Amino acid sequence: GWGLAAIGLGGASLVVPLYVVELGGGPITLGVLAAAAAAAGAPGALVAGRLADRTGHRRGYVIGAIGVVAAGLGVVAAVESIPVVLVANAAIWFAFAAATPVLTLLSVVGAPEAEWSDRIARLNEWQGVGWALGLLVGFLVIVGGEQLLGLDAITLQRAVCLVCAVSAGGGGLVAARTLPPNPGA
Repeated sequence: GWGLAAIGLGGASLVVPLYVVELGGGPITLGVLAAAAAAAGAPGALVAGRLADRTGHRRGYVIGAIGVVAAGLGVVAAVESIPVVLVANAAIWFAFAAATPVLTLLSVVGAPEAEWSDRIARLNEWQGVGWALGLLVGFLVIVGGEQLLGLDAITLQRAVCLVCAVSAGGGGLVAARTLPPNPGA
């Protein structure tokens, strides 16, 4: 499930800034985009990880975060407003940062400490493969759409965000079915 969500994140990582440029954003706007994503990510990781550990509702935080990623990508695909894209992008990176420590915790729950490194490595491998596939999806949609269909850049970038939103949403469904139960549930 996290691999599918990572496809959405990988594709969005390059397409959203390009989309902002197509909408008329310049270097300052791109700086604000990156700064907002970074500023949103730090508290996401700190707060969600701590809350998930205290409440024991780890599954909910992960599934919710993946849902925010999917919804944020859907919003980006649906609008042509730079401020709305900036807010949606910040929400995407808040959710990504919030899910990561909780997923790391879930990957080692119930495992002997000697297995933790292997489990975390496997989680990171799925994330990395998903991310790379997201970049490939973005490339294929843009090049294929341009060469085969003659579509403009904005339409193609919105299509990439939509494909990434669907992938993240599918990842949320898989995660809902496969994540281990909350402790004591």
